Amino acid sequence: MPKIKNLDEYLKKLELLPPFQKQLSDIPNEDYKLDVVDINETLPIAAAPIQFIGSLNFGPRLFVFNDPDDNNRELEEDEHEIVKSENSQDEVLIVPNYDTNAIIQYGLGVSIKASSSNEKLGFLFSGSANVRVNTYKQHPRTYSLLKAATQDLKNFPWVFSIGELKNLKNNEACTLQFAGVLKSSLEVKWSDLYSGSLLGVSKLLNVPAPLTIEVDAGASVQFDFGIQDDFVLIIKKVSGQTYEIGVKKNKTQSFGAGAKIGINASFSEKSQGALETILQSLLENFLKKGKSEIDGILSKSRVADLIQEEQDTLTKIMETIGYTGPLDKIAEMKAAWEKYLGKIRDTITKVATAKIEAGVNFEYSQIKTEECFLLGELSLDALVQYHPDLIRLRLDGILEDQTEGVNVKKYLEDKSYQRKSGFGFDLKVNQKGLGLDFDSSIEVLTRKNEKPGYLYVSTKSAKSYEGELFGDKFKWLAGLEIATKDFVKDPKISDLGIKQHLGFEWSENKKLEKNEIYKIIDTAVLWGLINGYDREEAYQNLSSELKTKNAKNITVSLNLEIPEDTFKEIIRAMYEVKKANLNNYYSNLAYALAACIFNKNQPIRDRIEKHGKNFLSYLSTPSYRLDDSLKAYAGYINQSQIGQLNNAIDMIINRGGESFSEDSVKKIIKGFNKFHNNIYRVKVLGFLLFHFGRITGRAAEIEPSLKITYSKNNEEKVINMVQNLNPQYLNY
Repeated sequence: MPKIKNLDEYLKKLELLPPFQKQLSDIPNEDYKLDVVDINETLPIAAAPIQFIGSLNFGPRLFVFNDPDDNNRELEEDEHEIVKSENSQDEVLIVPNYDTNAIIQYGLGVSIKASSSNEKLGFLFSGSANVRVNTYKQHPRTYSLLKAATQDLKNFPWVFSIGELKNLKNNEACTLQFAGVLKSSLEVKWSDLYSGSLLGVSKLLNVPAPLTIEVDAGASVQFDFGIQDDFVLIIKKVSGQTYEIGVKKNKTQSFGAGAKIGINASFSEKSQGALETILQSLLENFLKKGKSEIDGILSKSRVADLIQEEQDTLTKIMETIGYTGPLDKIAEMKAAWEKYLGKIRDTITKVATAKIEAGVNFEYSQIKTEECFLLGELSLDALVQYHPDLIRLRLDGILEDQTEGVNVKKYLEDKSYQRKSGFGFDLKVNQKGLGLDFDSSIEVLTRKNEKPGYLYVSTKSAKSYEGELFGDKFKWLAGLEIATKDFVKDPKISDLGIKQHLGFEWSENKKLEKNEIYKIIDTAVLWGLINGYDREEAYQNLSSELKTKNAKNITVSLNLEIPEDTFKEIIRAMYEVKKANLNNYYSNLAYALAACIFNKNQPIRDRIEKHGKNFLSYLSTPSYRLDDSLKAYAGYINQSQIGQLNNAIDMIINRGGESFSEDSVKKIIKGFNKFHNNIYRVKVLGFLLFHFGRITGRAAEIEPSLKITYSKNNEEKVINMVQNLNPQYLNY
């Protein structure tokens, strides 16, 4: 029991406060804070100022519960009223029954905050901690608040004393809460990594004019780290020798890092004044004649005034600049020459005044979380036995105890891990150019319940590639989801369900050209969305809408979803083919590679016929025996990547009876990721899975879709295409 110094004198002070003279029935739900000491100090620690802000509550904190309908406390004052699981409606109510009694909450707590920053070093640190213990006591409503407080403070139970917990009355409870947060970040910037002029460009261009390029380059690196740890423990006497316990814990650890490099470059203003000199030099190199000599020839009024050598030069120059008019009209030839010079000047001006931007960025983040929720009942003997563990939030003993004194009604424990990484670069000239971002993520969740040995596991892996090419935007994405359907006792690999998602998005702000429409249709055929026989019909339908000048803001979204049961049967078919005849298995893979990687608007069968045999030879020939013609195919895929896909297939089918482990899931993801991390191989995987889906008769269960949104004549339009399977052989 916490000791209160000079308790009698303290109680005499309370007598002077008006609320303490009233009966509990006349006191509204209200909070009374006593003896609060505030802290706001800045201390130099390790040569850096650290500010501490907080409060120490040395005296008891009172709150009177009188009427459940009149409980209007703010959320931050209500932490202990309930411990509830977000995944269920199970809960421990601290004040569930008012009956004829009022309940008083007594709180003792310590809270403190600290922070420090150094702008020069880019360092930031902050932390906070809160510890609070609460005790809930009940009294008849006819008692005055002073009488009730006098009784309680002279014999005050709290959660740390098992002896005092024994003396709780029915419907009385003690709680313990801890909340801690620690954050830090470090950012380092080099805004002037390089700023100045690059000389010597004149030599590179082989021109006499002095040229310089102005360059500004900057870089930044940032690291973030954080920990948040919260838990609440409730011990409440229910009746006789029975106690209800509730535990809720949430711990999060996060780490993030990022790096950026940016470069801006352009010709200096002084260099732009040398355009005429550059023009003369370029013309001399290109035309083999000086500009002044050509200008002199064209300054004469008639062709007849030119000597033969000048006429030959003029004829050659006119052919070079693309002039097709009469060669006896000096004025027309001179106008063509000036127009040609104007185009060259405009081009050089655009280059000379262009602003070039280049950037590279990298991001990484990692988050680990642990959450648990426990609801149960303990006998007095069990409470005595496990009280030290509860205070330390150790629950293994209670969960493993099968005796009558321990009844775990509900238990959920979640451990999750999230990792994301990204890399990108861009290059722009006058705000137009190209850029590409690679993103990868993985989420792992392991969940336990009150049944020993039962687990629910889930892993999601995703990769995406998003880019821009001179105004056109595109995105490829691929994801694998692996999970048990529910809680499974001692799960095996065969208990895992696997879903596959592949997708492609592309947007453009103008009408589509013929080759662009055929690219869309080609992938739709490869992924089984439309029959190869319908290729030309699909082209006509799309081109009538998307090839017109009025079509704008076009966005194409093509997706392939494979449900878990279908996916497993497809993988089983691939395994059986590989097991029965490896050459046959490689033939299917070689045809998929040939069909998807090579595409010049050729029919798919022509691509397979032209490149399929070479891919097959490459896949089935040891690397040391490959000739130069076959080595060229290694740029599209290598045998190690095929081997890891085979390992993943073997893990799913042949080793399904083995116990689940995170390592086995990683191998499955790694094998498929080799086909997720390349735009062409994403297309290959979709083709291969659909092909084996046909072999197993499960193609109709695969879910491909194509959605095209666009505007035409200021009207928003949508085209949706769904799978149209021919019951006979599907022609490519």
